[in-house]
Amino acid sequence: MASGKTGRDERLNGKASHGHGLNARRLLTGCACVLGWCLPLPLSAAALPHDAYVWQRAWKESRVAESLARARPSGIRRVVALAAEARWQQGRWEVARVELDYAALRETELPIGLAVRAGIFPQTETNATQRLAALAQSVVREARANHIEPAELHLDFDCPENKLEEFRAWLATMREAVAPVPLIITTLPCWLDHPKAFKRLLGAADGFVLQVHSLERPRTTDSPFMICDPAAARRAARAAGAPGVPFRIALPTYGYTVAFDAAGNFSGFSAEGSAKEWPAGSRVREVRADETAMATLVREWTDSPPANCEGFIWYRLPCAGDRLNWPWETLASVMRGEAPRAQTRIHTQRPSPALVELVLKNTGNSDDRVPRLLTVSWTGGTLLAADALGGFVKHSQGPNEIIFKGVPHLRPGGQKMAAWLRFDAQQEVAIDVAIQ
Repeated sequence: MASGKTGRDERLNGKASHGHGLNARRLLTGCACVLGWCLPLPLSAAALPHDAYVWQRAWKESRVAESLARARPSGIRRVVALAAEARWQQGRWEVARVELDYAALRETELPIGLAVRAGIFPQTETNATQRLAALAQSVVREARANHIEPAELHLDFDCPENKLEEFRAWLATMREAVAPVPLIITTLPCWLDHPKAFKRLLGAADGFVLQVHSLERPRTTDSPFMICDPAAARRAARAAGAPGVPFRIALPTYGYTVAFDAAGNFSGFSAEGSAKEWPAGSRVREVRADETAMATLVREWTDSPPANCEGFIWYRLPCAGDRLNWPWETLASVMRGEAPRAQTRIHTQRPSPALVELVLKNTGNSDDRVPRLLTVSWTGGTLLAADALGGFVKHSQGPNEIIFKGVPHLRPGGQKMAAWLRFDAQQEVAIDVAIQ
């Protein structure tokens, strides 16, 4: 989407492709829906509906079909799947089509929307509108050939704020090309600073999504940054209702890894996909969507919806193997307006009488990333050997005590061994757990 008043290079917009992005400045992380098997409380009839984006490009690797099967039982109203990305690259028109699993989409028994992501186009390109319209038509035709009638077509375009009028001309052509499929556009809060142009823009579409999540490029490692500022989101949602056009609010579920060089200056970022290796001396921080803040917004807007707001659309569908995206249990809690919590317990197991293993298990509905000190003590007996596992290290050791230090990094329902101790004979141990 558009980058705000300081220009595109100053913003890392909040959508990142699953390791295959066409635009290095834009992170497309896809959206999310709610888990059915965690048995969330049913949403009330009066609650704003929840939709979900499916923004993955590699469906098989991401196990998207497995996740889609949980959408309808979980209260998701519809899903919107990324179908194609397009941009100009070094003077060439490039299109990346997503190999959608239409059978999995049909099996959801939900209305299915399709999305086309458009990158930056040179101002001298006169055929951009026609090319995008033809791409949109092709996406719709393919869906129909696979027995899916699209409920809507989303256009996600990085339009600079001063080009909204030109964008409106694009929409008129695209809307005609895909009719009668409704055309929905993704918009940024900064566009609301141009009320006349924004209202005219909306007149060329059938609705819009207000994206209140993005990541401003941090200048240094000590700079505060977040994916969604709740106060700014509230202001944008209030202003978005003024034109009188129905809209949904896109809220985030994802995270980034942000890297800085040895001097503390920003050097890059990564989203889902394979973990990126940074040069020696780099300092790395993770930033994630704030679960508690998003639950508060959902609760507030469900109780008192902004004018013309028709619901939420989550960005992005959680899938098995996600590292930075919320797990299903977390999203289920947030959709109910409830702040999720990790609940990690430690227990011992004994494969043999003299061997003690320390096992952590998270029975809560949020990731556990809180540093811990695990103090193991005993009386009598001789410790022969001990080691730490799963992100823990030996912190200190005495004659009758050993302390392990680390971060569980446990997803809801996950468990891992943190350490083991071998004695000369069967030995009872006491375990104390402290938050660092």
